[in-house]
Amino acid sequence: MSYTLIPAKKFRGTLLLTQNSGNGGLWLPQIETHSVSAAARCMLRTLKHLLMQGIKRTVDDAYFLWTYGKKESAFLLVLIAVAAVSKLRYPQLRDGNAFRQTLVDFQPVRLQVEYRGELQTIEHIFYKWVRCHLVHESELPADIEFQGDDSNGSMSVRAGGQPDYLLQIGTGWFFHFVQSVLKSTEMAGSR
Repeated sequence: MSYTLIPAKKFRGTLLLTQNSGNGGLWLPQIETHSVSAAARCMLRTLKHLLMQGIKRTVDDAYFLWTYGKKESAFLLVLIAVAAVSKLRYPQLRDGNAFRQTLVDFQPVRLQVEYRGELQTIEHIFYKWVRCHLVHESELPADIEFQGDDSNGSMSVRAGGQPDYLLQIGTGWFFHFVQSVLKSTEMAGSR
């Protein structure tokens, strides 16, 4: 579904926001107003509503994948939903900074973990080593894995030592991110 703003001069000073109905390119009037600012506000509300619906669908898809054991794909989708909320919350920040700041907002406790010989924030680990690695490499790094806990509530991070030096992430983080996205102020209108 797409939207367009038709210039006022074509309609005797009236600005029309229309919706492409998908019926061979015919444009059906959606909203009519005499004020450009009112039309712009209405268009922004409509676009935000569509974005919130997209975020909700992404979270639903993530949960579906998680239920069927596709944890990496599910985790990627929920992190994409976090990224979408982060751009609504912090539009002035670059993607990585907005993402990390949103995770800080979602988690009241500051947590750092030793990973690859350095003390790193959990936000940095989820952004760089989980989200970016899944997006750009299509898999988690070899030294990160999900813990096999079935409690759906363990937001644990375990930095393992020799011989594997694995960073294990509790599955509760997935459910925490799902709930944080759905309960965020940005998603308030979608409930």
